Amino acid sequence: RVVNCAREEGDCDAGAKPVTEESCEIYSGCSWLSSDWSECSTTCGTGVLTRDVHCPAPEGKEAFCGENIPAVAGCNGTACAWVVHDWGACDAVQECGDGVRSRQVICEGGSMALCPAVAPPTEEVCQARRGCAWKVTGWTECS
Repeated sequence: RVVNCAREEGDCDAGAKPVTEESCEIYSGCSWLSSDWSECSTTCGTGVLTRDVHCPAPEGKEAFCGENIPAVAGCNGTACAWVVHDWGACDAVQECGDGVRSRQVICEGGSMALCPAVAPPTEEVCQARRGCAWKVTGWTECS
């Protein structure tokens, strides 16, 4: 601001002259600052990412930074493993012959997309041996 003596400069008391400048703070250009996102909180399944977020304006003046940016976000850990259960019984129709047995294979993360692309097999061919018996013919003549 401009401060002048109402009459001539020498007529006013120089020690009582009002200040021409005053410090001030402008917050209108402030914006939210954030650190980098953390790693996902889990290696398998649903987790969270976090980061530090703050407005450089003094406390209570955060509105000058605009809409707050998120400090937490969801993520999926994709290093899940297959959980493989024991094989079931052979389902051969006869007690002696070929059949199929199965087992349960699930991704520990709950979604197949979180596990390696190739899952262990859930079925395999099996042979039932319990009812197998030798078929015996009579002796031939002694030679």
